[in-house]
Amino acid sequence: MSKWCCKIELGKDLAVDGKVLRGSRSQDKSAVSILSAVLAESKLIIAHKEIEEKSNEIPALQALIGELDESFSYGFDALNTQKNIREDTRR
Repeated sequence: MSKWCCKIELGKDLAVDGKVLRGSRSQDKSAVSILSAVLAESKLIIAHKEIEEKSNEIPALQALIGELDESFSYGFDALNTQKNIREDTRR
């Protein structure tokens, strides 16, 4: 495992997407949604945030970007292009 990890080129391109965890819904609770940041080159998940119930990916993405290194470039789906995500994280 350590030999494999040492050979990984991390890169600076992140793909960010939200997913609903299958089977996480119960009678009294909505399904759990997670926003994950994946290194595009190595396909490693380097960060994730739970999306709050009755919310969407935008606030979770703002928090996630605020916690990560500023040198990453981000790719995400159209939902997250509705607001200026980067400006909102710098306030």
